[in-house]
Amino acid sequence: MSPSDPLAEQRIAAVRLFLFATPCIPPTVRAEAETILNPDKLEEHIRFINYSFIELLPDASGQSWIDKRVEELHPYHKGLNDRQIVAEVEHDGNISVFVTFDGMLKKDLAPHVNIRIETPVECWNGFRISPGTPPPWVPAPQHPLARETWWRW
Repeated sequence: MSPSDPLAEQRIAAVRLFLFATPCIPPTVRAEAETILNPDKLEEHIRFINYSFIELLPDASGQSWIDKRVEELHPYHKGLNDRQIVAEVEHDGNISVFVTFDGMLKKDLAPHVNIRIETPVECWNGFRISPGTPPPWVPAPQHPLARETWWRW
């Protein structure tokens, strides 16, 4: 992680959330990843999704609700996939916060949905985990993050 990275604080919080929480991924995020043209990046993303996330899988009636909600959100945000992702998370009913790096998505949609939309830092700070608390799981010794200290709390 580069100290000059303007998103460094957000990226650190995202890794901590990943280690302390139960991350879920909606179907549209997988669909977006599957459009990556670079074969190495595609394989990396799909492998990470397959082994690291619980996937939300709405049934047919759920998809109908999601489609309707996507249209209801259109006046507030033009990005179709963004609205789709938020509607998928909102529909699940068991997820209270959607974490995103996308400031415009947050600004546009947060006032109009039944879930919190937060940045990784906002969500991490909301957990109020005491420094030094070990995460429920850590990267395996072979994982590149196992040797890093920047993400440790």
